[in-house]
Amino acid sequence: MKEAWESSKSPVQQAFQKHFTPSLEDAKEPPEDPLATISDHVAKMRECKIPSDSVVEARRDFALHLQLLRDICRTVTLRLEELKWLVYMNEEFDVPVPVPGHDEPYSYPDLEAPVA
Repeated sequence: MKEAWESSKSPVQQAFQKHFTPSLEDAKEPPEDPLATISDHVAKMRECKIPSDSVVEARRDFALHLQLLRDICRTVTLRLEELKWLVYMNEEFDVPVPVPGHDEPYSYPDLEAPVA
């Protein structure tokens, strides 16, 4: 996830913040690192010890928590890769995509213009 974020150009990061992070109240500025909360959570989970064998429910909850966190990280990575692919499609085929700087509408040629 971190590698995908760091390898993404600024427009891709901006699009990710706009489309895939919670909206901000009161027109607040977006955080400098929108993945900080997830990264902090990952770091805390790495420090946690697996609950003892005697508490089956706690072990199950711990495993589900890890699975959810893993899926969130994977989803972030996939979304960033999809946004990069959209930028590629824009550059190759000039189609507008929801990424800043790549979202200009396609302009069709004038049908009334005489053919040269």
